[in-house]
Amino acid sequence: MVGTVTDGRFTDRLDWNGSKKTLDLQDGSIFITNVTFNDTGTYRCYFDRTLTYDYYEFRTNTTKYISMNVVAK
Repeated sequence: MVGTVTDGRFTDRLDWNGSKKTLDLQDGSIFITNVTFNDTGTYRCYFDRTLTYDYYEFRTNTTKYISMNVVAK
């Protein structure tokens, strides 16, 4: 499994917190590290996967939008 970060502002700032030690990806959670006020905004997360069964494959994808408002501690 490979993820792609398409916005350079997040290079080395995203940590995978989703499904681990399995090929059956069920949880696609991430953490954004070193958050600043500039990170406030709307984010798009796109998942595209192929489910493989004994006699066929099923491709599925979804897009989710997440709004984040960064506030002071």
